[in-house]
Amino acid sequence: MELRQLRHFLAVMDHRSYGRAATAVNLTQQALSHSILTLERELQVKLFERGPFGAEPTPAGGLFERRARLICAESDFASAEMSSYRGGGEGHARVGVSQNFATRLAPQALEQP
Repeated sequence: MELRQLRHFLAVMDHRSYGRAATAVNLTQQALSHSILTLERELQVKLFERGPFGAEPTPAGGLFERRARLICAESDFASAEMSSYRGGGEGHARVGVSQNFATRLAPQALEQP
């Protein structure tokens, strides 16, 4: 089982469509289908049923989703942590403040070294 396969699986779960999921992960639909099929073979379960309304998860697919999300999240956290460790902790921060703070105090606070 490879991390990319889990991400492909989750894309189909999120989009409920192989076509839309393939677009989201920048693959052809054929490549995405092959990735899911390989994962299903390894797990020895069918993860999706294709129907007229898209891809519906099987009971096994629904059960597998939670673990796949946890694994992908942990991988993302590990990458971010190592990036921070290397000093590449650049990124974006969002801060919610009141209008009073934003207009009167934030400009002064941001100017401070």
